[in-house]
Amino acid sequence: MKIENKLLDLQENTSVALGVFDGVHIGHQAVIGEAVNGRENGLVPVVFTFDLNHERPAHKKGQETLLTPRLKEQKIAELGAELMLNIPFEEVRTLSPEAFVEQILFHRLRAKQVVCGFD
Repeated sequence: MKIENKLLDLQENTSVALGVFDGVHIGHQAVIGEAVNGRENGLVPVVFTFDLNHERPAHKKGQETLLTPRLKEQKIAELGAELMLNIPFEEVRTLSPEAFVEQILFHRLRAKQVVCGFD
């Protein structure tokens, strides 16, 4: 699996799993698995996650980090992702949800399928 810490302009259509994936638990595995299943439709499976720079989402404040970054990468690779984008949250923080979908997911990542959890 290739790992990038910057946004890319991809040339192939993708299936994107979107989330923090802080523990790569069974729910996260299901989300990533759906993106990997996009391979059946000719899509490249991509995991788009955020580097929060040690900042926890509000609903997870006070919780311990579940995995080291290296172990997180290893688990995601084992699930079949071909590319993991670990983007600093600061780079996308100011985008509206609509702009994120249009500019990042649609134009830069060529996403034809996007999978995420409930939160």
